Amino acid sequence: MGDQHPHIQIYDGFTEEQKQTGKSDQDGKAIIWKPAIDRMCSKWELAESMATNNINVSTALCEKKTSEIDEEGNNVVIRCPFFETCPYQLQKQNKEPGILIGAHQYLTMNMETISDKNIDILIIDESFLASLVKKSTIRSDRLLDLKRIKNRDFGRDRNLADERNEQLETEHMRNVVRRFREVLDSGIDWTIQDVMDQGFDDKSFIEAKVYEYSLMREDDINPGDSYRKHNDFITNRIVSEALKFGRFWDIVANEIKSGRKGKFNGLSLELDSPDADGIANRIIMRYHSKVRYQHVPVLIIDADANKNILTPFFQAGISSFTDIQVRWGEVYTYQNVNSAYSKFKLLGTRGNDNSMGYAQNNRARLHNFMKTLAWVHRNAIAEDPSTKPLLITYMDVEDCLKREFPDLLNSYDIDHFQNIRGKDIWKNTRAIVIAGRPLPSAEEVEGIARAIYYKSDVEISPSAQFITQQKPVVFTYNHAIDVECYGVEDPRVNDVLEQIRDAELTQAIARCRPIHRTDDNPCEIFILTDVPLDIPVDKPLFLSKAVLDNEIKNISGGVIYTPSTRRTATTPRHYVRENRIETGDDVVMIQATKRWNGCLIHYPQIGGIAFNAGFIKAVVSRNRKANPIILYIAISQSETLQQVQDRIAELTNMERDGRVRFPEMDLMGMALLN
Repeated sequence: MGDQHPHIQIYDGFTEEQKQTGKSDQDGKAIIWKPAIDRMCSKWELAESMATNNINVSTALCEKKTSEIDEEGNNVVIRCPFFETCPYQLQKQNKEPGILIGAHQYLTMNMETISDKNIDILIIDESFLASLVKKSTIRSDRLLDLKRIKNRDFGRDRNLADERNEQLETEHMRNVVRRFREVLDSGIDWTIQDVMDQGFDDKSFIEAKVYEYSLMREDDINPGDSYRKHNDFITNRIVSEALKFGRFWDIVANEIKSGRKGKFNGLSLELDSPDADGIANRIIMRYHSKVRYQHVPVLIIDADANKNILTPFFQAGISSFTDIQVRWGEVYTYQNVNSAYSKFKLLGTRGNDNSMGYAQNNRARLHNFMKTLAWVHRNAIAEDPSTKPLLITYMDVEDCLKREFPDLLNSYDIDHFQNIRGKDIWKNTRAIVIAGRPLPSAEEVEGIARAIYYKSDVEISPSAQFITQQKPVVFTYNHAIDVECYGVEDPRVNDVLEQIRDAELTQAIARCRPIHRTDDNPCEIFILTDVPLDIPVDKPLFLSKAVLDNEIKNISGGVIYTPSTRRTATTPRHYVRENRIETGDDVVMIQATKRWNGCLIHYPQIGGIAFNAGFIKAVVSRNRKANPIILYIAISQSETLQQVQDRIAELTNMERDGRVRFPEMDLMGMALLN
């Protein structure tokens, strides 16, 4: 495609009437199914709960034909009181070709309007895992309680055949429960083979599932019922137990059908408080909801998609998986390669004063670095406030920073992981700093993997803890640095880890819209974590070289200085008599005279080299015998060498006694240095 880039523009031309009624434009091209933030149904919470638990939403909440006959000889139809004005029903009546736009929750919802027969193609944008992956807990003593397995009442419509079938189903269910108790008596290491040794097959548990679901008696609710009655139905003990127990038998049936013989992927036992019979109190179920669109073409668009993770959700598998390469615009990336701003470093450990103080200092350093970035880009921010730097970090760190520095939003924006997807408000920011990375526990990651692959024919390996892996961070100048990062031995569990951790980092980077950046609107990205990502990195960062808070002060004019008593600790290899200071690959030449009235710096290139796109080191001293001070000078990319020299001369005024006078200015803090 050469220099051409795909461009997508969000359409905001829908009127409020169109949004509320579901009517599209004049050509009938687009229909909006509103997501969770803007519901159109007054009982949307009940609708989602019913859909998740295989209850037909349309007949329970919208419209249901009963067996009663009206005066005209037709079946009586019960409708929701808002049926005639419901936006969903208006959309259903709209037969024109168009686009239905909705949230991921609709992927599992049993509704006539969005059934397979009414859809020509399904397009899924972004990952749907958070909406479809589930975890639930049941009490095993209640699941296997024979007292609850009893004949059901079919009411006045019951006949002898129904009664006989009911007795057979009840006896089968008692037999299933009785023999399954024997399996659980063996302890927490029960396997699929143990279940099959009791004479079970997958059909046995499908019948058990049908029995459990039949206890719900959906005939007890109608679309015209009140919210309270519908809610009472969902929360009723018999109904809620039937939903969970039915799910349990469904998982067992699917895992037997997989052909595996070892441990269950989606079920685990917790021996917390065994009852009198030695049966554990809890069974943990991990599974995923079924995507209902299995017979229409599906197009998934996700920058962080993983084919292995997507495949279990679709019976026919993934027929084609394509990587689309894009070229970034004027974006410069810097990534740490020897440490990370972890949660511990930014939050500490409660009850440990030392670690809490350490974390507070790190938060202050991070805040001050953000303020320094704001100073570097002050001219752009003055013209356009949307160019302010953006900090993306942990939610708890965001809360701490806002509490400790109430005025921080005057200098930079801040947001946290898991709250940034889809946001387009930072497309003009001049700098993004990503401090930390989402890292759930190994147990959580394994649990999600078990939910995704519970039907798989390969057993998930236990992942009690992470392992350390060596992976390269690759730089644009064809150099790589190996770093240590966490991983998991089971490749499927490792895929899930990367989906959670790495994908959230790439989502953070994408907030600046890299492919749309130009010379007039560049952006710098500082990744303060050592997780290797599949992105171009321009230069490494070394957090161990950061200047400590008690060594520096930051003048709002852009000069950071440290007293000579700490100079050796800060830069142990560098002395004034060498007439130069080396900073990585960058060299600053210094001219020293017996009487110093300013600072002349010879620097090979200004801007875009040092950390923060322009921090250089210099030494100022009255003469070679006097105690010098070290200057860390913030430089914007547009500054020339002469402008830097003039600014230093203005900010520093050496007197005969060697003291340095600084103008009266507010202290800003510190910056990290490469």
